[in-house]
Amino acid sequence: MMMCLQITDQRSDEILAVERRYNEIRRPVYLERNSLMREVPDLWLQCLLQHQQISELVSERDTDILSFLEEVGLASQGGRAYDFLRS
Repeated sequence: MMMCLQITDQRSDEILAVERRYNEIRRPVYLERNSLMREVPDLWLQCLLQHQQISELVSERDTDILSFLEEVGLASQGGRAYDFLRS
């Protein structure tokens, strides 16, 4: 059983390494995409308002605040993912 766990751990480490490598390769594309997306007025507000389930949770007051939202993303550190919002 211990051998199985070691193999699974090694596989997980290797998959994570490949994902990180390709994330770095894709990084310039994502940066360019983000800069283009910032040119679209109220992009994230419109995305949230047009989402079937999320739109029901957005109040009038939220729309004023969300209009300042410029970036939504996901970052990871040490294998753990963290959400972030930037305005």
